[in-house]
Amino acid sequence: VIEAVTEDLAIKRSLLERVAPHLKASAIFSTNTSGLPVAQIGSALPVRLRARWLGTHFFNPPRYMRLLELIATQETDADVRRTVAEFADVRLGKEVVPARDTPNFIANRIGVFLMLETVRLMQAEDLSIEEVDALTGTAVGFPRTGTFRLADLVGIDVLAHVARNFPRVEAGAAEQMALPAFLETMLERRWLGDKTGQGFYKKVKGPDGVETRLALDWKTLEYRPAQKARFAALDMAKSTESVAERIHQLLAGDAARDKAARFHWRLATGLWNYTADALAEIADDVASVDRAMRAGFNWELGPFEMWDAAGVRATVERAKAAGEPVSAAAERLLAA
Repeated sequence: VIEAVTEDLAIKRSLLERVAPHLKASAIFSTNTSGLPVAQIGSALPVRLRARWLGTHFFNPPRYMRLLELIATQETDADVRRTVAEFADVRLGKEVVPARDTPNFIANRIGVFLMLETVRLMQAEDLSIEEVDALTGTAVGFPRTGTFRLADLVGIDVLAHVARNFPRVEAGAAEQMALPAFLETMLERRWLGDKTGQGFYKKVKGPDGVETRLALDWKTLEYRPAQKARFAALDMAKSTESVAERIHQLLAGDAARDKAARFHWRLATGLWNYTADALAEIADDVASVDRAMRAGFNWELGPFEMWDAAGVRATVERAKAAGEPVSAAAERLLAA
């Protein structure tokens, strides 16, 4: 039995209390949540059911997305966990990744952090929506939608909900994870992406019936015709087939003079520091994180694979030489 109601702790608990009396002793019971703690949701269940209770986070839409994050609690029976994992793998064709029971689990924890960090760097570097989508697309092994077109597809309200789980995870990250003012305004205006007809982009028809895509100016919150972003580094990267080689090439640019190189360097090092810090809390190993990001966000390489491509030791030494932050966890991984 899979519970898949709205992401609200009180509503989920209320439903669980009504369902529990009707479950037979051998039933397996799970919650499909994208970020709420599984043990907390099931804490009101009778003791007899807690051994057969776990989290099954199917990435949306489940018929297309391969990732299933499997979240066991301390009370979940090991045989139940293995049964669900095997069924999801063999019968459903899912990429099953075990995740720790911490809010946002693995893929959303890393993916939404990166989206928020991308927005922060866009503002810091004075880039446009279209420029960021070009920089965060296929050149670095991410989906061709880039960051903001993907957000429109997923739903900006969904991303905001996941983002608001972060302060409960990390008290010190509340400010870092706060949504920027222009995003809060978009939420208030219900500019939620494709589901409402406008978000970071919207389509309009002219008098001749021809459809034009408009892009949001995040400074003025007005729409204007979308413009093709042009970066010499991206044009050069197109001739390189391997995404690992493209990442190495893009990060080797002069960050002091080249806005695109600076953006990629700051985004990548922020991702690696954050993922290294979060690793022990969210996953069993680096391979689980990489698998979750490939299957859940359609990245060609996971964050640790990207780091390998750029050169772990070289990037850490470069960051230190520039006086930039290097997480203690990243130092430990390098030493290992």
